Amino acid sequence: MPQEPSRDPNPAEQASRYSRQTALSWMGVSGQRALSRATASVVGIGGLGCASAHILARAGIGRLLVVDRDVVETSNLHRQILYTESDVSQRLPKAVAAARRLRAMRSDLAVKPIDGDLTPDEMLALFEDSDLVLDGSDNHETRYLLNEASLETGTPWIYAGAVALDANSMTIFPGSGPCLCCVFPDPPEPGSAPTCESHGVLAPAPVAIAAFQSAEALKILSGRPDLAIRGLVHLDLMAGRMRRLSVDRDPSCPCCAGGLRPASRVPQENGP
Repeated sequence: MPQEPSRDPNPAEQASRYSRQTALSWMGVSGQRALSRATASVVGIGGLGCASAHILARAGIGRLLVVDRDVVETSNLHRQILYTESDVSQRLPKAVAAARRLRAMRSDLAVKPIDGDLTPDEMLALFEDSDLVLDGSDNHETRYLLNEASLETGTPWIYAGAVALDANSMTIFPGSGPCLCCVFPDPPEPGSAPTCESHGVLAPAPVAIAAFQSAEALKILSGRPDLAIRGLVHLDLMAGRMRRLSVDRDPSCPCCAGGLRPASRVPQENGP
């Protein structure tokens, strides 16, 4: 379980801290209380995962699990907002550095860093320990594992990704809507999909889609999943355009309809 917080929350301080958030009619005190009892996992703490974890921590989530296998590098600093030059010089694992920064924001936050790749069994355990999982990964292998763990456990997750100035996100409720395979039946051939390394990325792209992803997470974790947006959201920051694409569950989907779990049976070479 996540590391225990360094201090217990003070009720008066909590009321003041989240007063602008509880003023929202759909959140209120009851929603904030639900959020404070919730656990979310962020898989991949890069440009997207840093921003989403940052927002959830400041919003008052009770527990966070942050997962990444990489160490902090200089090329991360222009967009991965939880890291510093000191983290680079110390070659800190991203999960460890992110957990430190999140604890510094909120001493009452329980946060657990997980440094390394997740096996399919470990991914299942992560979903079982979470109320919601957020995708901050940078590869399709991990995303298909996330999808399969979601289908196995019934835990919702939020797919997201950003390259250049384009970004996408979709909130996935297993059993009551399309899964990732319904929308993207086949992963791209290795090396064929654009990446931040091959096509670049401007910091606003992951931050913008993280804002959308974390807003969806806050709706769900505060007890209002009915407010979550259904469908695939695409942001084109170069053109200044946002589109929401309606997607339906595929009755012939091999994953959510057929029960197949192909990604879990393939050795994973690339982690989050």
